[in-house]
Amino acid sequence: MAGLNKKKISNKPLRIDSRMAKDIETLSEFTGYSQNDIIVMATKKYLFENRKYFVRDMIEDLCIEKLEHEIIVMREDAHMNLGQMSIDIEKTDNLDIYTAKVLLKNKFNETLFADEREIDTNSEEWAYYKEYLFENIVKYIDFDEPEFRNYFYDKFLYE
Repeated sequence: MAGLNKKKISNKPLRIDSRMAKDIETLSEFTGYSQNDIIVMATKKYLFENRKYFVRDMIEDLCIEKLEHEIIVMREDAHMNLGQMSIDIEKTDNLDIYTAKVLLKNKFNETLFADEREIDTNSEEWAYYKEYLFENIVKYIDFDEPEFRNYFYDKFLYE
């Protein structure tokens, strides 16, 4: 069944220096890759090398969405380990109050960040806490941990 897996293609005008255009043309002739393929490969590599600008998406995808599902929707405890980061959010006697513990370590198992607090999930406090998590995870996360590297490899495949 042809056409079921069509990629959505977007055309973008590209303006480059004429010397660069000539170099891309030369590289294309030597490698057998089309000029478009060379530009796409270079763009993917550049995006991966600058993955820190996409860390918010990663944290949302790998962490926040799962935590919210467990505590906001399911009203259960949530436990998560991603690389050297662990997040434990547990119910208290009050249905809307949870105790949240976050621990981030480096590859030498040294604690970089630790936090424990109570959060009211039925108020603006949860939104503030998510922002707090984002800020601190971004500061201390090791982008080269296998789980995070794999996330970004998959994200930038575009295939």
